Amino acid sequence: MEKTGGTRRVVVAIDDSVYSNLTMNWYAKNVWRPGDEVLLAWNVEPHPATFGTVNLMTGDPDVISKILSEQSVEGRVIQLHEAKAGPAIVHAAESENAGMIVCGSRGLSTLRRTFMGSVSDYILHHAHVPVLVCKFDPLQTH
Repeated sequence: MEKTGGTRRVVVAIDDSVYSNLTMNWYAKNVWRPGDEVLLAWNVEPHPATFGTVNLMTGDPDVISKILSEQSVEGRVIQLHEAKAGPAIVHAAESENAGMIVCGSRGLSTLRRTFMGSVSDYILHHAHVPVLVCKFDPLQTH
């Protein structure tokens, strides 16, 4: 994994799903090392509820930052603004010189993935750094 000033830089892809919290918790308990710089990457996709360039469905950066402090990890939130989350996460990892991407999987069926696409699948096939996909049983997320 590439290092920047002796630290590992890790992009953790998040959104407003329960899978994001599970992914961050899993990363913090199983992969995180002191000195890691965690970049919580939130892609603000265009939604019908927009006004000009202001998105009314944006995640609250304070709430997202709280995720970092709850896990006692160092890092920051990076807000991305691309049409699709997969390319946004890959570009963020490249531009931030990250050495790893961590993302969750919503567990879509093969048919739904075919029609809707999968962010984690896109990241796996297009990232130039190691990718860790955390897959959770949907029945255990409630």
